[in-house]
Amino acid sequence: MTEGLRLKRVYDAPEPGDGFRVLVDRLWPRGLSRQRAAVDLWCKQIAPSPGLRTWWDHDPARFAAFTDRYRAELTDNPALEELRALSRGFAPPILLDRGLIAALESAADRAPIPTRVVSELPADGALPQEIERNAYFVASEALANAAKHSGATELDVRVGLDDGWLVVAVTDNGVGGAVATPEHGIAGLEERLRGLGGTLEVVSPAGGPTVITARLPVPAT
Repeated sequence: MTEGLRLKRVYDAPEPGDGFRVLVDRLWPRGLSRQRAAVDLWCKQIAPSPGLRTWWDHDPARFAAFTDRYRAELTDNPALEELRALSRGFAPPILLDRGLIAALESAADRAPIPTRVVSELPADGALPQEIERNAYFVASEALANAAKHSGATELDVRVGLDDGWLVVAVTDNGVGGAVATPEHGIAGLEERLRGLGGTLEVVSPAGGPTVITARLPVPAT
């Protein structure tokens, strides 16, 4: 096993020591709810291709060849590079190459809950790279927190500018009642934003929806 990496069946109960949970499969596990799975990311793009799985057909005699072919499929896979960057706390390549909205759309595609990204940024408005990086990680943490705890079936991410602030709002249609727990989830977002001179607002009535709004200062140009 690779150091720092644990492999387990998604049907096994989540444990506190699991850390960042990534589901690698092209289909959602049958009979398993999103909340019970408690995954942070659903990486369909790095699962074995349907053609490769059909060829293997769970034949033990073909497993070694299956492993080699799967490694070949992963070569230069952009989704794998993004996952590696996230695991190291680095900005994913798509954020550096194509900007915040493209990176959030990629994150939405990997989310275990259907997620929509809406950009209200001006078409010609370039943001400082460090602001985009911080906004991306704040939004990603908010999405992961909602996927694990909200019981939602839909997520919405809106990004815009408001009088010198970059505003990122993550809305879920879950059960509501979200609160900050020290050193976890929302409290971690609050701490990160305070260190950046930003703010976090949480509106989460019982029954939902929950809206988490992060505001990051954008330096004047």
